[in-house]
Amino acid sequence: MKQKLPFILLIVIGMMITLTFYGKVIINPDSFMFANSGDGLKNYFTYSYHIQHDSSCVDFTGMNYPYGEHFMYTDCHPVLANMFRSLAGIFPFFSNYSIGILNFVMIFSVFLTFIVIYLLLVELGVKDR
Repeated sequence: MKQKLPFILLIVIGMMITLTFYGKVIINPDSFMFANSGDGLKNYFTYSYHIQHDSSCVDFTGMNYPYGEHFMYTDCHPVLANMFRSLAGIFPFFSNYSIGILNFVMIFSVFLTFIVIYLLLVELGVKDR
């Protein structure tokens, strides 16, 4: 139990920090945008548009009319966008709430960072004094 105590404390403190900074977003992730102008807005748009409207994995038709654009040039979170676009055909939830899912994934990655850093420090043999 004594060996697991630092990891349990890390989880609890990490959750408290994450909830303190992002509590409102975690409760209602589809109502917030972390960047609502410039490139941030474009990245949200291209990600959501690719999931909802594009029929191809690599073509993006939301810009450069009538020719379209390769989706990698649009900064649309390509791995997430294509994964959720594929799942949206079966589960419409991924299409309807794509912004909220992206926000939740970004916040969850902050929480995972605490765990990854802890595991790296343990692996490298860093001891507390």
